[in-house]
Order: sequence, then structure tokens, then C-alpha cells
Amino acid sequence: MLNAYLALYWGLMIIASIVSTWGTFVSLPYEHLGQWDAIKMALPFAWVDWIFLTIAISIGTEHNLATPLQMKFGITMLKFFLIMIFTKYYLHSDISKSDVVGFVIVFFAYLMNIFHVASALLGIKVEEAHKDGEKVIPVDKSTAEASKEESTKAEAKTKI
Repeated sequence: MLNAYLALYWGLMIIASIVSTWGTFVSLPYEHLGQWDAIKMALPFAWVDWIFLTIAISIGTEHNLATPLQMKFGITMLKFFLIMIFTKYYLHSDISKSDVVGFVIVFFAYLMNIFHVASALLGIKVEEAHKDGEKVIPVDKSTAEASKEESTKAEAKTKI
């Protein structure tokens, strides 16, 4: 089942990236546009991007959906994809095969980061952050369940 916070996080990240990329491309068709006029055209897009991205990062951090590095990779991956789309359909320029290959490499690197593929292959335990910010090395489920049962028994004894 899809996590509502994860869907909201990615939805806001996508909206922020689309707005940011659109703001980057909005002044490109105007050849004789001055620097100040280009900034005035792009600034509202930057504000909207900042608002949506701030909310997305807040949700991602609050609900422990991604690490800060994974958030940066996600933004990079989204912008890379959107720049290729805008280049193709807004500027009507061709996208080279190396651009597509580069995106595929970035996408797989992002997936490897999220699923800790290299750590799993090398047998390295991955530290996961709790909401309070402290790092904990994950333990086996059987060990976690056993310690949970022991703490429940200890609490029951103290109540009696």
C-alpha cells in the first residue's frame, strides 16, 4: 500500500522541480532580454519552488522518508529528467543518446542509494536514523522481537 506521506513528498518534489525548471527555461526564447528582465521573469518561479520544496523536505524529514543525501539525489534526478523533456519539447532541440544514458546512470545510482545495494552485496550493516536524530545499526527481527518481549515482561513486573 502506498504511504500517503511518501506520495505527498514526491508530489511536492515533482511540482517544485517542474516549477523550478520552467523558471529556468522561461526567458531562453527571448534573445534580446536584459539580465534584470530575465531575473524578474524567473524570480516568481524560484519563490514557488522554494515553498513547495521546503514543505516536501519538511515532510520527508519529519516522517523519515529519505536521508538528506537521498533528497539531493532525488532533486538531481528529477531536474535532469525535466531538463531533457523541456529541451526536447519547449526548445525543440534534440536530446543525444549520451543524455539518456547519463539519466539512466543517475536513476540507477539513486535506486542503489535508496535500497543500499552495495552495502547488501558487501555485507555492510546500514545505519538508519531515528526521528530524534540518533543513528542506530539495525538488528535482526528475531532479536528485536525478543528484546521487545523482555521489555514488556519487565514493565508488567514493575506494575505488579
